[in-house]
Amino acid sequence: MTATLDWRNEAKTELEKIAGDLEAAHKSEEQQISDQAKVDTTLIPPSDGYYWTTVVLYIVAQVVLGLYAWLSLTTKVVPIGIPVNVGVAILLLQALHFIGSFRSIGVNDLAGFSFFGRPWYIPKSGLYLIPLWILTLIKADRNYKDKRFPGPPNKVFRVSSTLQETREGGDMPPEDKDMVRPIFVMTGESRLTDDDKKKLKENGEMNPLDRQLSVEISYFVRYRPDQEYGGIFRIARNLASQTGSIDERIQDLVQEQSERDMKAVLSRHTPATIIENWDLVNKVFILKLRLAVMRLGIDVDKNGGGLDDLNVSHKTNDAQAEVTREQFKKLATITKAEAEKIRRQKEREGDAAGELAWLTAQAEGRKKMKEQLGIENGETILAAEAVREISANTDVLVVGAEGGMRDVLGLVKGAQSALNATKKGA
Repeated sequence: MTATLDWRNEAKTELEKIAGDLEAAHKSEEQQISDQAKVDTTLIPPSDGYYWTTVVLYIVAQVVLGLYAWLSLTTKVVPIGIPVNVGVAILLLQALHFIGSFRSIGVNDLAGFSFFGRPWYIPKSGLYLIPLWILTLIKADRNYKDKRFPGPPNKVFRVSSTLQETREGGDMPPEDKDMVRPIFVMTGESRLTDDDKKKLKENGEMNPLDRQLSVEISYFVRYRPDQEYGGIFRIARNLASQTGSIDERIQDLVQEQSERDMKAVLSRHTPATIIENWDLVNKVFILKLRLAVMRLGIDVDKNGGGLDDLNVSHKTNDAQAEVTREQFKKLATITKAEAEKIRRQKEREGDAAGELAWLTAQAEGRKKMKEQLGIENGETILAAEAVREISANTDVLVVGAEGGMRDVLGLVKGAQSALNATKKGA
């Protein structure tokens, strides 16, 4: 039986303390972000009226320019052999600009309008007029996303160490396939106390997973853009990029940060204590990830993430299975031996009880013979029983026809004499 080690209790206590510290740090960080958002003008639109004023001025400018072009610009030019009316051309360009300025906001969009980089308006879902090159639409998907890292099970590329030595590229996935490398983590060592070592030396059997091992992991994270504390403008300020959408940037950042945080947690514990404290490990991981990304405007679900799988190598699994099989065989052998011991003990107890009952019956019989026949001498009774035993084990007992009883009593007397002689010789 595996010994109960102090180290295993200390591992759980350590996780509980870290979780408590992270929860306190999270509350403090959230309060700081909230206070900052109230005074940071780069996160807060000045007023809803600013947007509507901008739209009205844009429409007025379009109407004025359109009337001017229609009434005043009647000159025709011939750029490529085709006469073009300048006023009509301007009207067409205005119409294209006006139509192109209409954009729709979906119910799943977290959106905002900025005026040359400054927060200008936070819209709800619907159709909006957003003047091109004046107001900029910033948009991200507000829904939660569940991502499994490193990827779906059928997309994780695994190759044996033997094949890696001969394969070009080693363990890198094929370039023509949408596959990813597995995530490996070196877990921590068991920090055995002196008392633990004493227990193991005396009567303990250490859990084979309670040691440092290289394990393959997969985990999932549920996240979305944070709608609080500046919302889309905080996200745009931290994550906007010319090379990709905000949603892609968020996914890349969550993947990078979550892998670092997960490895930081697992490298402090052995596989045995990780499995034993699975919920606590996930809680610490989520708190660390939330704390790392909340200032960037990313919301990680408190209950939406953690370890999905933790697997040691196939060789280790096979070895563990062999140990388990041998332990079962050992238990079966011990159980069988104990059952045989109990069976023999019961048989001996039964034989002894039978013998005791027989001896008791004999003693009672002799006592009655002595009382009913008035025989004072015990040797006479024993001699008579001896003659009875002889007669029972002899096929024919020949005695005289006329003096049969006399002959039998003669045998009794002879047996009695023999018993007396034996007694005197002793």
